[in-house]
Formats: sequence, structure tokens, C-alpha cells
Amino acid sequence: MGSRVSRGDVEAAYRLILGRQPESEDAIRLHEAHPDLESLRRAFLGSEEFQTSVMNLSIADVVPLKSVTVPPLAIEVSASSETLALMLNKTAAYWNRIGTEAPHWSVLTAERFFPENIVANREAFFETSKLDEELIVASLARAGFQPSDFRSCLEFGCGVGRLTFRLASLFQSVSGVDISLPHLQLAKEYCSRLGLRNVNFTQVSVENLVPATGFDFWFSRIVLQHNPPPVIMEILRRVFRLLPIGGVAMFQVPVYCTGYQFSTKRYLESPVGELMEMHCMPQKAILDEADLCGMRLLDLREDTWIVGPSSDWISNNFVFLKTRASAD
Repeated sequence: MGSRVSRGDVEAAYRLILGRQPESEDAIRLHEAHPDLESLRRAFLGSEEFQTSVMNLSIADVVPLKSVTVPPLAIEVSASSETLALMLNKTAAYWNRIGTEAPHWSVLTAERFFPENIVANREAFFETSKLDEELIVASLARAGFQPSDFRSCLEFGCGVGRLTFRLASLFQSVSGVDISLPHLQLAKEYCSRLGLRNVNFTQVSVENLVPATGFDFWFSRIVLQHNPPPVIMEILRRVFRLLPIGGVAMFQVPVYCTGYQFSTKRYLESPVGELMEMHCMPQKAILDEADLCGMRLLDLREDTWIVGPSSDWISNNFVFLKTRASAD
């Protein structure tokens, strides 16, 4: 017998197969009635909308692959400690504000997660993390691991605990860290209501960018992209160095966006935005830093759908193993 179809399964099918959000609550409930996941998959792949989209593809739409034909971008990926502090202060200002005004929406930017709608959709919000849990288990399995192989998981950018409670059932201990105190307070409250005793939370700060020690599995998803490239690089550099030999880092970050460029000077001259920032980090810069820090790439998958429907973005999910000491 197949697995029961959940709301999260239906939403994932809409995103992955149709490339959009569900059109209504009635549509979600209709698809939840499928007897198993295979039935759900067949329904979406056989739908007129999907078949029409496939038939309308021209050869120019699929060949050559965009991810292998894009030119390099002008992106500054390093900065002084003083400059990094200024960038982090800007980032913290936005996330502490949005964490007060619209904490759940800031994690998943869907209308149903606006403050005025979250009470009716809170269960659905936390159900979406089932996909992240499956990604972790599957990615580790492809790399020859399982969650029980690790002592402690550090979730970087835990937000309101959308995934943290699931990590608590996978790993012996979990440390959730975030730059936003309002988000962390909600995460603590949620995990406390669930009675979780193997989870702790700490705030990221300018002085302590990776405020945890002793972890051997590091995970971050839909988080790094909201930081300027020099901050992303500094986070990865510190994590790569802190991981013990045998430790694993798994994270998602956009590696390309058409027309994107980053200048530290221009960034610092701009005000704190009213809109959520989106950045990318060149894949080569990540791979180069990983090599310097004794990290070996185990798995690399494109998951561009996570940054939105625009074809301008390319996003990757990385899995690295620490095999040797960093080359200082």
C-alpha cells in the first residue's frame, strides 16, 4: 500500500510538476483524496495543463541547458571583517523587523502564511517541511550515510522551527540558529509545546556568526540566499573549518541569476530594503573554498524551483564531506 497523500505532497506536486502554487483550497483537498503518492503523480503528469506545457516546448526551450551555457558574473565574494559586520547589521535589521511583522510569511512567502491567515494555515505551514526531511534522508543515502551516523545537527537559519522539530526526530541533538530573535522565540515556543528535549536555540550575531560547536552535520536551506555573497562565503568558510573530519555539510544556495552582480561599495551605500534580498554565490567560489578546507563533494543537485518560478535563477543543493584538516 502507498503512502497517504498529505497537503505537503500536493503542494510539492504543484511546484515540481506544474511550476506554480495551487489555485484554491478546494483543489488541494481534491488531490489529498488520492489513495497514494503514485496516484497523485499520475494525475499531475497526465493533466491537460502539464501535457500542454510539454507539447508547447520548442527545441530552443530545452537545448542547450541554461546551466551549462551561462557566462560568468561580476560578484565580489570576500570582504574585511569590518565590512562583513556592516553587512550583517543590515541583514539583521531586516530579519528582526520582518520576524516581528510577518514571521511565517518571511519563511515561505505565500499569502496563506500572512499573519492574518496563519492561524487557519499553521498546520499546513509546518507540514511543508516534510519535503525538506525527505531531501535530507535521500541526499545522505546517496552519499552513503543516514542521520543516525551523526551526533549533532546544526540548522543554520532555523526561522520559526518549521523544520527543526523534524530534525529532532532524525538526529541525537539539534542546534537551531538564526539572526532574527523574533523568529527564534517562535521556534522555541513551538518546540517547547511539542515537548522536544534535544533541541536548543541560539541567535546569530556579528560577533558570533556560527554560534554553536560540536556539530558534525550542518544544514541550511532557503537561508544563505538572503545574505550578501561575502557573508555567504564567510559562513561557509567558518562551517567548513569547524566541522570535524567525517562531518557533513548540506546546504542550498543560488549559484547564478541572469544580470546579477554584487559590489560591496554599492551594497553598503544602499538603504536597508523593504523587500527581501536575494543573492547568489558562484559555484566555483564554493568549490574552491571547500577544497581549501578539506571538504570533498559527495552530491550536487539542481533545485532551482525553490527560489521561484523565474528561469533567471539557478540554485544548487550541495553535500560535502570533511576528509582532512583545512589548509591554513
